[in-house]
Amino acid sequence: MKIISALLVLIGMSAAALADPKETLGPELRQLAFDTKPSELGFTADEEFPKVYGVVIDWPVEDQMATIVALRDGTASLYTTKKYGIIGGDSRPAAREAAVMCTRTAGHFLDTAKRAEKFPYPKQGEVFFYFLTYDGVFVASAKEAALFDESDPHAVLFAWGQRVLTELQAKK
Repeated sequence: MKIISALLVLIGMSAAALADPKETLGPELRQLAFDTKPSELGFTADEEFPKVYGVVIDWPVEDQMATIVALRDGTASLYTTKKYGIIGGDSRPAAREAAVMCTRTAGHFLDTAKRAEKFPYPKQGEVFFYFLTYDGVFVASAKEAALFDESDPHAVLFAWGQRVLTELQAKK
């Protein structure tokens, strides 16, 4: 798995992010993912995506929060609470494919989640999976250590999120 290498790359990004003078839009873009209705994106339930049209994965990394967003149409983004992010991943075929697979995989975990009315970030050592559905947002959580050692069933979903991250960072 590329989870460890993705973690190292993300940690390396935090130093570069601090040098960027622009303010971060990560938290606002993250909130937009929760606030935007699927109909506004042209999404309706179908055989391939009957319930889940997207997933937001929040993961604390050192002193920042990384948010991976994947949608059924291949939209792929990374938002952080520092001054770094990647949007427009759907222009890269490998990132687009990873986002679709991540979203498809998320659909298999909806029954592990509970409805979410608020969208807090997880504490250190936890990862939150927010499922964007045609019927609202649902959330499941996992311990980071259990995802890394693959003892939590959500590890496969986390791995797809890491694949999205890897493809977003790949050189064209």
